[in-house]
Amino acid sequence: MSEGGRWVRCVGAGGTADEIAAELERRLAAARASAQVLWGADVDRAMHVAAIEHLAEYAAMLRALVERPSAPPEASEPASARYLLKLELGDGRWDLVESNLPERPRPGTLLNLSACGAWQVRGSAFLFAAPPRKPPYEYFVCQPAA
Repeated sequence: MSEGGRWVRCVGAGGTADEIAAELERRLAAARASAQVLWGADVDRAMHVAAIEHLAEYAAMLRALVERPSAPPEASEPASARYLLKLELGDGRWDLVESNLPERPRPGTLLNLSACGAWQVRGSAFLFAAPPRKPPYEYFVCQPAA
């Protein structure tokens, strides 16, 4: 288990969270018992006990994960992303706006923008940044929805 305060073998990396938490808790119990015997000086013992307690907090987090698994990704709300939109008017004027959309726009997609009304995506283009090491920005060209 431990020799002179060092872990001899790694806690099972291939196990489930429950198995890892159980093994870690078992080893921590043994380490707590040995802390009184192995560490003579008060400063060394205090540091050793503090390290054991930090690992115990990690084991508790693993236990909480096992007891309360998080919701599967499909059950949670879809993540939205910000997209740059070029709104082209019939008279040649245009405006750039950013909008949070649940999915990447495709040609033909109808967008209802709260401040700008209804628009239809025609396609996309790229804006290249001045320093060449920066990636280009993609924007979506839109026309008023018919």
